Amino acid sequence: MTGRIERIRVFVKVAELNGFAAAARELGVTRSIATRYVSELEGELGAQLLVRTTRKVSTTVAGRLYLERMQTLLADLDRADELINQQHATLSGELRLSAPVSFGQRFLPRVLAEFRERAPSDKWHLDEVVISIRGRKHWLWRAIDANGDVLEILMQSRRNGHAAKRFLMKLMKRWGVPRVLVTDKLRSYGVAVRGICPSVDHRSHKGLNNRSEASHRHTRRREKVMGRFKSPRQAQQFLSVHDQTATIFRPKRHRLSAASYRHARADAFSLWNSYAAEMSA
Repeated sequence: MTGRIERIRVFVKVAELNGFAAAARELGVTRSIATRYVSELEGELGAQLLVRTTRKVSTTVAGRLYLERMQTLLADLDRADELINQQHATLSGELRLSAPVSFGQRFLPRVLAEFRERAPSDKWHLDEVVISIRGRKHWLWRAIDANGDVLEILMQSRRNGHAAKRFLMKLMKRWGVPRVLVTDKLRSYGVAVRGICPSVDHRSHKGLNNRSEASHRHTRRREKVMGRFKSPRQAQQFLSVHDQTATIFRPKRHRLSAASYRHARADAFSLWNSYAAEMSA
């Protein structure tokens, strides 16, 4: 049922934006996945919903009727999710602040850092990557939220169901229960989710987990600079600190103007210097 709803969401977004490329960017998936989801939905229904040309994408008569019903259905589902989230007092959505420049430079970095520590996004992306240490394979399990901030990492020698359960239990012990878990198609995740938190919306698809897979690039870069990690314990200790520290100094450059990026970097160094001064005092 979850897969059917995902396909419906993709179809509705394509119909609203009149194009697969725009819908894929909006949903955070590749264009090929969006195209395949709509084709699978049309195959399940046995009807053509969209007319595709080289210039635009438009709905058929059946597509318009289906779109009207599905927009109402998805709106009801989103409202139901919102009500459940309110019952569990889970924070989600976008936070906007307005403040004078001097106030923001002095107080907001620390306040926002503490806020994000207490209230990460309720949509988590989980992935694992192999790291070779002294000729043996180890697996680095990493979880990030929808903002791209690293929640937890864990070095393990296996990537079976037991290892997935161990990582998920450690993650939930610190951050609570998420609303959505996005993973690749590794079956160990399904075993862990069914055994620990069966009520969580588990979305398993390789194309949906690009955010988590991209987070490994910084680890690979540090591994190369350091000439490989010396032991699993050293890798765990270093990456636990590195991932949290790097979040402060990498303020999503592709989303900021040059002036905003310079301010964010200045705030990061100011925050770092203040923490260092407190620790050395």
